[in-house]
Amino acid sequence: MKLSLATTTLTLLSTSARAFQLSSSHTVLGRPNLTRRYILAGTESASDRVAKVFQGRPEENDAMDELVKKNFPGAISNKELETKVVKILEGKGLNPANTLLCTSLCCDELARNLEDDFNTVYGHNFNLDGVIGKVERSGIALVDSCCGSAIAASNYLKGITDGGAKITTQIQQFSDFQQGAVQELILPFGKRLGDAEDRMKELPYALYDSQDVLVRDIVNTGKGGIKKGLALLSGIQINTAPDTLDYFHPLRFDFYDENGEVVEDLLSQLS
Repeated sequence: MKLSLATTTLTLLSTSARAFQLSSSHTVLGRPNLTRRYILAGTESASDRVAKVFQGRPEENDAMDELVKKNFPGAISNKELETKVVKILEGKGLNPANTLLCTSLCCDELARNLEDDFNTVYGHNFNLDGVIGKVERSGIALVDSCCGSAIAASNYLKGITDGGAKITTQIQQFSDFQQGAVQELILPFGKRLGDAEDRMKELPYALYDSQDVLVRDIVNTGKGGIKKGLALLSGIQINTAPDTLDYFHPLRFDFYDENGEVVEDLLSQLS
């Protein structure tokens, strides 16, 4: 069985219902107001939506569960993650009718399953734009590489730390600024990855630590727009075979108040 890893961040912003009571003809700077399309109307609870999401999905596989948790202590299935997250947030007053979903995930389609699930619960997301190594894809016999961006960044860093990097005056590529940013963010973790027993296993955690700083900086910069509260969930995605549940290793689950201050660490409630 092959596993794929990727860093993931999900931000859920709760605001007052009045923010979404604009007429359909309302425009902002000459453009139609799009906020309404990101909000799910109706009275169905987030917990009920999650239950529907997993109807027809594979049941938990004991062998896969043991394998994942042996290698990644603290990981839980996506089903357990989503069920617990929405229940906790319901207790904070976040529901599909008053919550905006923002995501920052690997662009690989494997990483989008979790995003699609939360889209079903909370509506369309704003996108902030995993083995790491190998993974089996649905409908494809090939055992493929994933996540390509992370592996490329690791190879770039290895070339520097091992002394084999090609000398070039090209600092950034105009056509791929994001990849250049990933490679720069991972530079401080050269020794950590070089000393790791399993470089590919350690890689997503090193990337997570670098990107966690970036995401929290984004939240801090935009905290003036928080109306009622904000939940920040982040961690490592663990994609498994097509016929088994995917997993997630949560590493941060913070709740911010309307002033943009962290008022509660919710991470322990996911264990």
